[in-house]
Amino acid sequence: MNSKSPSLMNAFLWPLLALALAVSGCKPGVNVGDETESASGQTSGELVSLSPAPSPSPTPALGGTSLKRVRILPGGTGTATPVGATALNVGQSLSLRGALFDMSGNYLSDIDLAWSLGSAVFPAGNLSASGSSSVSATFTPSTIGTTVIQAFYTGSDPDVVFSASSTGTITVSSPQVATSLQLVSGDAQSGTVNNNLASELKVKILDAYGQPMQGTGVTFSVTQGNGAIVGTNPVLTDASGIASMLVKLGTVSGANAHRYRATSVANGALTADFSATAIAGAAAAIEFTTQPAGAFALTPLTTQPVIRLLDAYGNVASASGTATLTTQTGTGTVSNGTATISGGIATFSNVSYSIAEAGVVLRVSDGSLYASSAAFTVSSLPPGACQRNDSFFTTADGGCKDLATGLVWSAESANVMQWHAVVWDAQTTGVPADADDAGRSNDYAEPEGCSYGCDGSATNYCHSLGEGAKTDWRAATVAELDEVTTHSMAGGYAYLAGITSELLWSSSLFGSNDAYLINMVSGAVQTQPKDWGFRTICVRSTSPRTAPTKLTVVSGTSSIGINTSGASITVRVNDASDNSVNAGGRTVTLSTNVGALSGTVTSTTDNTGKATFNAFTLDTPGTATLTFSTPGLSGTSHTLLVGAFPNTCKAPDSRYQTLEGGCKDTLTHKVWSRPAGALMTWHQAVWDSALAGNSPPDAGDGARTDDYASPHGGVPDSSTVNYCHELSEGGYTDWRLPSADELQAIANFGAGAALQFPFDTNRAFWSASTAGYAPEAATVHLGTGAGAGISKTYTNSVLCVRQGS
Repeated sequence: MNSKSPSLMNAFLWPLLALALAVSGCKPGVNVGDETESASGQTSGELVSLSPAPSPSPTPALGGTSLKRVRILPGGTGTATPVGATALNVGQSLSLRGALFDMSGNYLSDIDLAWSLGSAVFPAGNLSASGSSSVSATFTPSTIGTTVIQAFYTGSDPDVVFSASSTGTITVSSPQVATSLQLVSGDAQSGTVNNNLASELKVKILDAYGQPMQGTGVTFSVTQGNGAIVGTNPVLTDASGIASMLVKLGTVSGANAHRYRATSVANGALTADFSATAIAGAAAAIEFTTQPAGAFALTPLTTQPVIRLLDAYGNVASASGTATLTTQTGTGTVSNGTATISGGIATFSNVSYSIAEAGVVLRVSDGSLYASSAAFTVSSLPPGACQRNDSFFTTADGGCKDLATGLVWSAESANVMQWHAVVWDAQTTGVPADADDAGRSNDYAEPEGCSYGCDGSATNYCHSLGEGAKTDWRAATVAELDEVTTHSMAGGYAYLAGITSELLWSSSLFGSNDAYLINMVSGAVQTQPKDWGFRTICVRSTSPRTAPTKLTVVSGTSSIGINTSGASITVRVNDASDNSVNAGGRTVTLSTNVGALSGTVTSTTDNTGKATFNAFTLDTPGTATLTFSTPGLSGTSHTLLVGAFPNTCKAPDSRYQTLEGGCKDTLTHKVWSRPAGALMTWHQAVWDSALAGNSPPDAGDGARTDDYASPHGGVPDSSTVNYCHELSEGGYTDWRLPSADELQAIANFGAGAALQFPFDTNRAFWSASTAGYAPEAATVHLGTGAGAGISKTYTNSVLCVRQGS
């Protein structure tokens, strides 16, 4: 080697070492390229045809060289062709071996090599070699991609000058088999019925290695609803593996009413599902979904109509507007005949018809569409029809029905009569029970026999009444009459027909000779002999009441002072459904869990089942639980705050009482606090969360958002003090600053406040009312009643108020 000239040495030193790769057990047709030398001294793709493989020969002596280079050859025998560009499938094996050649291409011997992969795509374990210095290796790819395989000489032969060699590019692919079908886009669309969806349904088909598959078939189908496929099946995937199809919605509306499916032709188990919401089309028709049904003229129909608007395919249209009812067949008119259409539906309420007639047909319209109702009959009003109909009473079931109790009332009788002529009593001679009595044996509890005012008449008004096409009328108990008299605050007489300010018979007896009567206007109860003459009113039960079961508090004061009377609490005997029961003469006892009670601690129920306690005192401050009990019934309780209130009325009288946390004006139900200990600005007195720095509303504020209603103006509130809002006095926390009118009412031009309030009233107090000039607020002088507007930044006295019960 030392005798070689430099030029000859360079010719032998710089050619790249070619590595030849051969496929062992692979399909024929392995591609091999020319080997070329690179600047790195590596080779790629040399064509060498040595078949069969030559036997090792000695180093050439003539014209040769002892320099050697490494090549990669197929691992099998019979060829010495290095591997160039090679195509493999995943899982296919390539057997490789390293060989030593001289510079003339003569095969010499195997050598020690180390092997490596030129790409990180393949795990290192895909290339295995036998031993740490192996002349052979096997490449078994587990995924797809491209790489080269490199061999490095690890021996000590000084004549091996090219120590590294690489194969040509090895491309690993896989026979594509569809393994997944993915939904790409088009799901959860919305559109109008019987129209194409705006976007196509798209899916993608991938093989096991996540590679898109081109040219494979996908079939689209309808799986729910009566939609359609707009296009020809199957659809072939594009280069990105995507197949698309346009679809049409059916004629049925609804959320997710239509569903479609994409299925791989090659693998039917691969599917993707799409859903679509169909929206109804424009309104094309209108119809009654609930037909009107009549009851009585001038009263709400028994069944109120409901209508809906439909599109051309019978779906409820998403329409809005107003639906109007008019008379199509009949001579009367419709009242309350409009309703708002929302979401294509309109529900009418309180629709009535003006006259009694048969064959009434109503027409409904939204302004462009029309529909006719089924024919129905409207009857004449019964004599006992309600004088007005609302959520408390309505004309129904033959008379005026009290919706709270289920009792139906007749008209007041036109003539006066004895009690015996009113009630029905099967125990009385000459008045046997009949089929109309519905199994009843007696309407009242009269002792056997009659020693006074016996019923010698066959007339039994309520028993024989046929008003409103009903025949099960009876005389009402005094408890029922009392309840309907006071019902819903307005009084039952405001609803019942023909009621006058006179006494009416009840079925309730007072001893053997007398019975109870009630004035339906005033509520006054009396007893009179049964043979006296009075009018009556009858009742029928749609929900019969049961026996008395419990006591219930119906009204009660919430607080009193220590050893101070003034509380008034009323309890009543009720049935299990909280209806009042005629249970007079029961003794109710009052007890407490705090301190000692003094005064009247028992009371007897009156003929309406009520017992009132208003003459008792308690001696211990705190929250007392009052318990009311009577033998045989469940008791009830009431909470009462007992305390020495800071603002006690100076001289309690019929108007002012020390109650509910302070001095209460029983005329207005307002309770007054004691005055603030210090003068303060208007901003410090009021509560107004809208002013900067003020406390926001809290749980104690209830529904209030402001203590006054006016522009704020003036100097902004820089204080966090809100005296009345934060006041806790007499056990109450809902105090507020009074208005100017409220202060004027207690001042009474100087004659009121000074008499009742135990503090100096000869001064001006802030009100919550702003004056005509926004930076000012109104003040009222409690000594004189004079009012004045004063700047809100000035200081004045403060008195708070709360709304009592």
